[in-house]
Amino acid sequence: MTRRARPIPHTAERAAFLLGGIGTGNVSLGARGELRDWELENHPDKDRRNPRTFFAIHAAPQGADPVTRVLEARVTGRRDLDAGFSFDDLAGLPRLDAATMHGEYPVVDIDFADRVLPVAVTLHAFTPLVPLDADASGIPGAVLRYRVTNPGDAPVAVTVVGSVSHTAGRGEPGQDAPWGMRGTQTVRWRDDGDVRGLDFGIDLPEDDPGYGTLSLTTTDTSTTVKPQWVTSYWPDGARMFWSDLTDDGLLVPEPRLTLEDRPRGLFAEPGGHRADPDARPLTEEEMLAKLPRLRTGSLGIVHTLAPGEERDFEFTLSWSFPNRRRGWHGHIVMDDEPEDPALPPIVRNHYATLWPDAWAAAAHLHRALPALEAATDAFVEALYGGTLDPV
Repeated sequence: MTRRARPIPHTAERAAFLLGGIGTGNVSLGARGELRDWELENHPDKDRRNPRTFFAIHAAPQGADPVTRVLEARVTGRRDLDAGFSFDDLAGLPRLDAATMHGEYPVVDIDFADRVLPVAVTLHAFTPLVPLDADASGIPGAVLRYRVTNPGDAPVAVTVVGSVSHTAGRGEPGQDAPWGMRGTQTVRWRDDGDVRGLDFGIDLPEDDPGYGTLSLTTTDTSTTVKPQWVTSYWPDGARMFWSDLTDDGLLVPEPRLTLEDRPRGLFAEPGGHRADPDARPLTEEEMLAKLPRLRTGSLGIVHTLAPGEERDFEFTLSWSFPNRRRGWHGHIVMDDEPEDPALPPIVRNHYATLWPDAWAAAAHLHRALPALEAATDAFVEALYGGTLDPV
C-alpha cells in the first residue's frame, strides 16, 4: 500500500480495522497488530478477545543470539482485572516496541518497529472486496501476509507462527456447558497438497446454532506445526509452546495432550475418590473429559533470509458459523413484533451454501487469490487514488 492513509499509532487503543467478507462476520486488527473483536458467531461481540490467539516471530541471525517476539506492539493503557490481565492474554510474553497502522478499506498495513529484532516486519492484511460481485466480496476469511526483510549482513533463520483457539461452542457455564463450552473443540493438522494448516471443529450437531469451524492455513510448503497445545487447569500449554518456539524456531507436536492425571486442589471433586491422592491416575482420555474444552493450535512458516532478502510469510484465517438465529437478539425494536410461526427459527448463512466449512472457504481463497487481490487493489486505487478531497 502507498501509505496514503494517515498513520495510527499503536497507542490508539480503540482503533480496529475490520477483516471479513460482507455478511460473514468480522475479526478486527488493532493498531498494535493484535487480533481483536471476534464477531464470527452471528451476533455482535465488540471487545471480545479470542484466548491464546496471536502471531509470533523467531529470528536467529547466523552467529548471534536469536530473538523471539509476539508480533504486536507492547500493551498500553489501564488493565483493571485483579491480576491486571487474564491468563489468556499472555501479557507476559515479550512484544515489539511500536507499530503504526495505515488503512484503506479493505486493505490494512501495519509497520512494526523494534530495537532488538534483527529483521524488519510489516503486516499486509485484507479480505477481497470486488464491486458488483457479492460472492467474491462475501468470503468468510482474511489474508494475513507478514513481510520480513533482513537488513543485516548475515543470514537470518526466520519462523513466523500463528497460534489460534477455536471460537465455537460458548455457553453459560453450568452442567450443560462445563467451563463455559457447550461442546468439546477439536483441532487437527491437515495437508491437502496445495493447502495445509489447522482444521478446527467442535463436538456439536451440524445444525446447532453454536456449531462452527475455523482454519488457519497456508500454501507455503516450508511449515512447522504444533497441532494442539497441552490442555490443563493452568497455562501450561502457553508456557510449553513458547519454550518450544524460542528453543530453535521449530515446533514439535506434543506427545501428551495434558500434564494432569487427576483433578487436584481447587479442581478436586468434593467428597469424590478423585480427590484422594492415592486414587488411580486417570487416563489421558478420562482427564481431557474433565479439563477445559478450548483447543489451541499453532502453524508456522520457516525460511532463511539472505542479507538484504525480503520474503512473505502468508496465512489465511477462515471461519464458518452456518446457523444464524433469525432475529436481532433484542438489538432493535423489531424484536418486539410477533414472530411468524411459518418462518424457521434458524437461517443458513449464504456463504455456507457456497463453502460447506472453513477449510473449503480457505481453499477457495488460496486458489482464487491472484485474481481477487488484483480486483481488490483496483477498487482501493479507484477509491483512494483519485483527486477528490478526503471526507
